Amino acid sequence: MTDFLNSLAKSFGFDNFQVFAADLGWNLAMAGLTVLGGWLVLKFVIARLIRAMERVDFPDATVRGVIHLLLRWVTILVTAYYVMLSLGVQTTAILGVATGSALAIGLAMQGTLSNVASGIMLLVLRPISVGHYIQGGGHEGTVVNLGIFYTTIKTIEKYQISIPNSTLFGSAIINMSANPVLTGRLAIGVSYDADLDQVKTLLVEAVKAIPGVRKSPEPQVLVQDLAASAINLEVRFDAARDDLWPTVRAARQEAKAVLDAHGIEIPFPQTTIHMRQPD
Repeated sequence: MTDFLNSLAKSFGFDNFQVFAADLGWNLAMAGLTVLGGWLVLKFVIARLIRAMERVDFPDATVRGVIHLLLRWVTILVTAYYVMLSLGVQTTAILGVATGSALAIGLAMQGTLSNVASGIMLLVLRPISVGHYIQGGGHEGTVVNLGIFYTTIKTIEKYQISIPNSTLFGSAIINMSANPVLTGRLAIGVSYDADLDQVKTLLVEAVKAIPGVRKSPEPQVLVQDLAASAINLEVRFDAARDDLWPTVRAARQEAKAVLDAHGIEIPFPQTTIHMRQPD
């Protein structure tokens, strides 16, 4: 039995089995300590770091989740690498294969990697956050999740839409929740026979009386266009972000009511046909 063990040890490059066993025991001990160290980093260092971020609420929950995921995988990969070193595994060939595989996977997943890169840019630059109402990527709604691959929004109709991050980051993003005060705009056409000064006064007073419309700055009525069938006006007023849509709807209704009450026509497109009499 001893001769067999010694021959086994020599096949691994050792003089005898005792040296081989001692070296193997040392390697296993180092591998075990490496695994323990990686577990401690995951369990205490990273966990406490994330809890500290949560206490100060910085960065936001989405970014914290990404940071946690990245730190976790980096720790696992580094631990696995040093475990293989401790056990005497030749890591050069493994790293070569991993590099080649990563390159092949990267070429095959260019679109996915583009989404990942765009997701990271969205998280770093933070043009939007969870809870913001946005327009972007051809859609409009409230952001419910900012992920690495997709940004998920919920529309007014309660539809849930997942927009690829590359599509969203590559388009103009309108963030309607970035400012606490927004400007509402209302387009109205009146007849050419109308007294514009009277119309402006009536519309300003009607809009000012709507709950939610800010008194400062005062609402404005601007002449936008002398169109074919009407004088096109634009009513502008400021309102709190959460009150904007209700005030716009109320302003539209009040404008119609006040103009009707004073006999001011809201014209519609008309076509005049001249019939030429035959000679």
